[in-house]
Amino acid sequence: MFRLFWLVALSASLYAQVTISGRVVDETGAGIAGARIELRYAPDAAPVAASSDAAGNFKLQAPTASEYSIRAERLGFYLYRGRLENFQSGSSELIITLNHLQEFSDHVDVAYSPPAIDPRQPADRKELDNTEIQAVPYPAPQDYRNSLPLLDGVVQDNSGRMHFNGGDTSQTNYSLDGFNISDPVTGRLETRVEIDSLQSIQASTSRFSAENGRGSAGVLDLQTKMGDDRLRFGGTNFVPSVSLESGFHMNKWTPRLEFSGPIARGRAWFHNGFDAFYSNDVVHGLPRGQDRTTGLTSSNLSRFQVNLTPGNILTGGFLYNLANNDRFGLSFLNPPETTLNHRQRLFMSTLRDQVYLAGGSLLSVGFADARGVIGDPPAGDQRFAITPSGNRGNEFSNI
Repeated sequence: MFRLFWLVALSASLYAQVTISGRVVDETGAGIAGARIELRYAPDAAPVAASSDAAGNFKLQAPTASEYSIRAERLGFYLYRGRLENFQSGSSELIITLNHLQEFSDHVDVAYSPPAIDPRQPADRKELDNTEIQAVPYPAPQDYRNSLPLLDGVVQDNSGRMHFNGGDTSQTNYSLDGFNISDPVTGRLETRVEIDSLQSIQASTSRFSAENGRGSAGVLDLQTKMGDDRLRFGGTNFVPSVSLESGFHMNKWTPRLEFSGPIARGRAWFHNGFDAFYSNDVVHGLPRGQDRTTGLTSSNLSRFQVNLTPGNILTGGFLYNLANNDRFGLSFLNPPETTLNHRQRLFMSTLRDQVYLAGGSLLSVGFADARGVIGDPPAGDQRFAITPSGNRGNEFSNI
């Protein structure tokens, strides 16, 4: 009789227990890894917590059937505080949508979400979200690479190149949305991306997985934005600056343009970001008309996402980089005929298909094609001469 009593009590306890299976997704339906989910049935009660896996799935065991308050948070997303949900004994399902932190012109009351410790994230990872990249002041903010020293362990040298944990620039692995963008010749980070298109910059300095390749000093991954069901447009710095030095001329112009929106509402979206940097600098010590060097660098990133099914997400993108510098290396010792005209192009296409399988598994298949053209032609084919008063003739190398 005593054993029967405990068997009945145990059965009642197991029956009263609540199992909650769910998934954390973003505004486009993609799973979010590392989100922390908490349930409380009373304000002073201990929370029931779990972290989402790589596919965004989580599972919670609640002690009793009751009404629970829901809280979900992840760095780079708005804090989620849901209304009270009534969970009955047995199994229940829960879908939580977290929106990326973004800067809009709308008035929004936002609750601060403190960074949470993710026990399933073994890598030592640091992250800058898009609000920090755009709001924190740093030199030459039109180039995202100048924001990298905001991360601990990143130092910028005199030539503007970044060093992670004291390593050489080429010892860091660089990727864009998971695809390698390290220069194939030098291993450096030469790729430009419009800063408004960046969702976050993630740096891992230790304990990163083998998928990140040869980066012995660290791993840098750029995550870019995707559109949503609203058509959005933004433009910055469309008024150039002018100078009267050596004649009236436009000396700096750094326009940025961004637009995004739906292709098919609730299923497919696009995002496009464009930026350019034009400079017309005057070099002292040279005759008027021969004392200017001009440069134009530009980038355009186009991305799309199609949710083929709720568990099958197809994404793709195309990145174009342009760099033209006339009279590269101009100085009072190097007149225009000795300089080079730098020309550089980059074309990069990406395609990725992510399939969420049964049991919380994630299958990701991707393809990328990157092509580049670089050249430094001289101004002519005259003999190059080094004299005490400066160099003469045309540069002898043609790369």
